[in-house]
Amino acid sequence: MLAAFSEQLIGRRYQLLNKLGEGGMGTVYRAVDRLTGQTVALKRVILVEDGGGGAGTGSTTDFRVTLAQEFKVLASMRHPHIISVLDYGFHDKTPFVTMELLENARNFLEAGTDTTLDHQVDLLIELLQALAYLHRRSILHRDLKPGNVLVTRDGLVKVLDFGLATELGKVEEIGGTLGYMAPELLMEQDATRAADLYAVGVMAYELLANQHPFNTEDMMTLVRQVISESPDLAPLTAHLNEDTSKEERFQYSGVVDVIDRLLAKTPDARYDDADTVIEKLCAAMSRPVPKESAAIRESFLQAALFVGREAELRQLSGALSQAQRTQGSAWLIAGESGWASHVCSKNCVFGRWSKASLCLTGRLSLMADCPINCGARRCAGWR
Repeated sequence: MLAAFSEQLIGRRYQLLNKLGEGGMGTVYRAVDRLTGQTVALKRVILVEDGGGGAGTGSTTDFRVTLAQEFKVLASMRHPHIISVLDYGFHDKTPFVTMELLENARNFLEAGTDTTLDHQVDLLIELLQALAYLHRRSILHRDLKPGNVLVTRDGLVKVLDFGLATELGKVEEIGGTLGYMAPELLMEQDATRAADLYAVGVMAYELLANQHPFNTEDMMTLVRQVISESPDLAPLTAHLNEDTSKEERFQYSGVVDVIDRLLAKTPDARYDDADTVIEKLCAAMSRPVPKESAAIRESFLQAALFVGREAELRQLSGALSQAQRTQGSAWLIAGESGWASHVCSKNCVFGRWSKASLCLTGRLSLMADCPINCGARRCAGWR
């Protein structure tokens, strides 16, 4: 098996080492980037041809679009609690994405179950910070569950797997993992931010009670309970006893109230946004709301909407179209220090990615004195 992996070179750059996991959307491998020497996680789509018999998983185009959607969302994310995409491409007509490898990371429940309430609330707040970032960009995750929220060796929460993510108001079909789907989704109503918050509520319940709020052994029973029955909140505080301090009882009471509202049957009965949930959890724990870190602040700056420069985008798109007709070229996008030129190039490249364009982007710092002594005439073309 290891020999078979060692023979696989993906995108003429990534050497597969071993399989890390497999799901409905694809297979994830540990791989080495031969260009940088970095060990990364590489995800490839599982392509199964239907053959007209209905037993497959759909057309090749559908799979490419699915992974292209995940990459488009992930590549635009720069948040300390969201996994970072490093590269993308095609291999044997199959798309792949490389991401930071979270070595020895544990899923959300493994990292938080049977720990202190303080630590559990810390994990929930980091998850909610990532969700606040997504929702402010009008992105719904739609598949939050313990396996898609990892905790690193350093204790940082990382949200991953954006295969079902979509823009608010553009959900065309119901999707998700049954045990974490909100009641309105099971009744084929539109997905909203409140549906993601419901999933957080289920995970919070599991974190404190070490069990799911409903019966997951039978699918029909689970659906019925999610839609029509309120969860039993007693398991959330079942471990408290006569030795439990008054302060700790007060904290648990407040956190349980937050979970209860997150699991409300209707979207309107839940909290308005993730930031409000953070505030309520902090109030329950009698602690201040955490200050916005430099990394989080920077993540919102990088995610600012790109406006204007339509002419430049058309020009770059035209160059990419020519490249697809074997007329490649190199372009310099100049401007003041900031994100405009970077976002301009990324918008153009991302739009062409699903059409199998190979684009190399980078940054060039121009100095008064040329570091390679090429001469002013040669440098003039790059100014």
